[in-house]
Amino acid sequence: LIGGLFKGSAGFSGKAQLTYWGLFESPDSYKPLINDYKDKHQGVEIDYQQKSYSTLSQYKETLLNRFREGKGPDVARIHASWLKDFQPFLAPLPTKVISKEEYSKSFFPVIKEGSSVGDTIYGIPLMYDGLMLLANKKLLGEANVTLPRTWDEFRQAVARLTKTDPQTKKIIQSGAALGSYGNIPHGVDVLLLMFLQSNLKIPADLATQAAADALTFYTNFITVDRVWDEAFPSSIVSFARGQTAMILVPSWRILDIKNLNPSIDITTGGVPQVPNLEGVTSNEVSLASFWIEVVSKDSKGKEAAFDFLKFLSSPDQLRKIYALQGQNRTFGEPYPSKDAADSLSTDPYLAPLMSSASKASVAPFNDGVGDDPYVEAVGGAINSVVRGGDPKQALANAKKTIEQLQSNSVPKPTTKK
Repeated sequence: LIGGLFKGSAGFSGKAQLTYWGLFESPDSYKPLINDYKDKHQGVEIDYQQKSYSTLSQYKETLLNRFREGKGPDVARIHASWLKDFQPFLAPLPTKVISKEEYSKSFFPVIKEGSSVGDTIYGIPLMYDGLMLLANKKLLGEANVTLPRTWDEFRQAVARLTKTDPQTKKIIQSGAALGSYGNIPHGVDVLLLMFLQSNLKIPADLATQAAADALTFYTNFITVDRVWDEAFPSSIVSFARGQTAMILVPSWRILDIKNLNPSIDITTGGVPQVPNLEGVTSNEVSLASFWIEVVSKDSKGKEAAFDFLKFLSSPDQLRKIYALQGQNRTFGEPYPSKDAADSLSTDPYLAPLMSSASKASVAPFNDGVGDDPYVEAVGGAINSVVRGGDPKQALANAKKTIEQLQSNSVPKPTTKK
């Protein structure tokens, strides 16, 4: 049925009615592929529903409650950071559908890391994303600055790109949105990246001096270098207005920025790395943040559901999905598949994201995906240091909060009578 690594499977044969909860993509992005699958599987019906909630936290809680009641959809999209919360309600990926070896060969290593609990895989990805560096090409050119590769280069570039009013001393152009929490979407992600680049486990190592050093480096952009202002609007808005030269965000934020300012000229790069004596570390680390499709353990159509997701996740189908999504916006969802990702190796926006995906790691939570209590715990540590608090104590408090949240977060399945 499916070429490449998926070849050789007989596929599902039988009857099934599947309900599929999607999040960001309209039915138009999947309808042609659903019809293709149904043409080859006459007994399968698939009802794709795009869900919309005021917050992603609300979507997460609603979906958890539905699963807890045994009334959840057959297939749903969840963030990789939610997997441990949802794991009691999910069916493991059968090895007869995709073996662990096939899975590892097909997708970036971080996908397996983020889709597994222990040695068991629970999710199949249809997309990938993570932090990347966005820069205003015009502002970089005016300052004769190139995209930085290391944090040292980044800090030097930011200083050159920052402009202040000589009389009021207020920032009129920020070199980069870094240093605070409240007005920097994904600022916590940047700090999590710094922790991972320092080989720290989250939250186990948050009370260490190495973690405090990373937090100090992050907040120094405000407290020492003074390149960002807490009075600025959101860094997304500030960047779109040409008021900020560089930001670190997932690729989907490019779509938001283009909606705010279609004419802005954006150049993209990989996240800065910790330098070694040679200039750039050979052990590069990026931060992934992606969504996976999962199957309810209570679904009566589990076999059909996994077979359908396997079909969607093949390189050919991913390319079709990407093309359909790209009809109405700048680009579709980046590929989780190694083979499909090759076609974006020269993309003006996504090439750096794709080239860094093989070096990416996951954090136990992410900014902007519905992990609000965890993000607020780290954000509180950032705010504390910006206001003169001790970094080590601030992170010790965050560690305690995060561990408390983790111990209380995993729900128990409802026992059916």
